[in-house]
Amino acid sequence: MSSRIASANAGVMRYQVQFVDGSSAVFVGKRKTSAIIAKGIGMAGGGNLRLILELLLHHKVIGYQRSAIREAVLYQETELLPKDMIPVVYDAVTDWSGGRCFFMMEELPLSQPPCQHVYAIADRLASFHASYLGTEKPHPILNVYTPLEYHRASAMFSMMFQQLEAENRILFTKTQLHTIEAFCKNLGREAAAVASRKTFTHNDCCVRNICISGERIVFYDWELACWQNPEHDIIELLISMLHQLPQSEVLAVLQYYRRRMEQFSGVSMTNREYKRYLRFNTLEFCINKLSILRLAGKKLHLSLPSQLAENTSGMMQILEIGTR
Repeated sequence: MSSRIASANAGVMRYQVQFVDGSSAVFVGKRKTSAIIAKGIGMAGGGNLRLILELLLHHKVIGYQRSAIREAVLYQETELLPKDMIPVVYDAVTDWSGGRCFFMMEELPLSQPPCQHVYAIADRLASFHASYLGTEKPHPILNVYTPLEYHRASAMFSMMFQQLEAENRILFTKTQLHTIEAFCKNLGREAAAVASRKTFTHNDCCVRNICISGERIVFYDWELACWQNPEHDIIELLISMLHQLPQSEVLAVLQYYRRRMEQFSGVSMTNREYKRYLRFNTLEFCINKLSILRLAGKKLHLSLPSQLAENTSGMMQILEIGTR
């Protein structure tokens, strides 16, 4: 979307329709299939059959049920997604049995650089997160990461980082790696410590999934949406643009987001509590997102995952995670 996806391999096409009343519309047709997910699992697994099985069983980013049609269904769940945050969706066709979806939405213009609007994005996220804070309830479309699920998946996360250990020692300091490894081993307990603060999150909140046009901020690719800490989205956003921001601004945005969350929700936090949430969600990003992107990126020879790894290491340094 936002004029940055033009590959036929992504299943994105531009359409123009003429109506009988003389009006017309230009929209984007976006097709997804379960084959995309299967291919991602195979690339990330790297031929390791045990890891592939663990990914299928425990990794919700690429192994969640009905993944191919999740985004189409979310766009139709009007009580979940605020319409001012998503593209205008004209229609969606889903095939539950075959894991396919096709949905038609407006063509978004070329996005302004999100890093130049980071406070406006943080403000929109805070308002959104505050409106759902403490309202977690079971929903067939949304993922839920529980302490027990994190505990069960800890072996998989350890395996994924072990496969990248030699490379990660270039991108991360030795102390940072030890911190990540310790986090994996105690993941169930770590998750339990932050489990009481949950909200509805985008869970893939990065610069490539945001379009800014004038005063309008649009978020798309909601298929990973889940219930988790509200700090996850702001951490993932800042990691995706960290190489474009000075350290002082990163800290300022985090404090701004905290103030706006407290104002919108009426729930305040101590400095120690906020630091704990930032720490958990930074380390959780390392194992739950960065590890997948890095493994798949090595197969596809992509530079983006390396940049994200460098940015994540930088975020750990800014937040003083694994510095001693």
